[in-house]
Amino acid sequence: MSQQRFLALYALLALSYLFVMGTGQYPLHYLHKAAPVLMLLWMVWRAGAHWLGAGLAVLLSATGDILLALPLASSFMLGLSAFLLAHLAYMAVLWPMADRQRWRHPALIALFPALIGMAFWVLPSTGELMLPVAVYMLVLSIMAITAMLVPAQQPWLLAGAWLFVVSDACIAINKFTLPFAASGWVIMVTYYLAQYCLIRGICAHASRSR
Repeated sequence: MSQQRFLALYALLALSYLFVMGTGQYPLHYLHKAAPVLMLLWMVWRAGAHWLGAGLAVLLSATGDILLALPLASSFMLGLSAFLLAHLAYMAVLWPMADRQRWRHPALIALFPALIGMAFWVLPSTGELMLPVAVYMLVLSIMAITAMLVPAQQPWLLAGAWLFVVSDACIAINKFTLPFAASGWVIMVTYYLAQYCLIRGICAHASRSR
């Protein structure tokens, strides 16, 4: 399968979920939600490198998608835990690629105040979930920073990091501080794009390293 056909199928699966996610639960809706992300395993396999960490990040993310979509009493915490582990897996892959001398990159300079501002805005409204949400925000922040430390020839990773931060920020804002219309669309569009960009960047790095 060519990269263009893969991207078209990925977009088709993602859009099909976006158009039906507001209609309520239907058979295997949770697998429909996770299907685009699970497709990324093909990209990881095709790249032939970083397969363990990147594949684990994809599987944990898909697990988080499923847990958040299931009507479980602890759905949010279970999903949060799965995504926290996914970010740790991404960090394990990205850290060896990172150039730790790139702290002055404009994207990083912009990211720090955004993350700090989000923490001060959201955390006071999380109640008994403050500690797990704070830990998750910290791990997400480190993952995003690590992705941005990869040299500039990896714009996919830069985009993926920012999109993941935006997606999770929208989740936090919608859940804890200010519910807003079309939140589901904004969250899922940025999320699907973030996952694709991160895996695309990791696979591009693997191809250059051969």
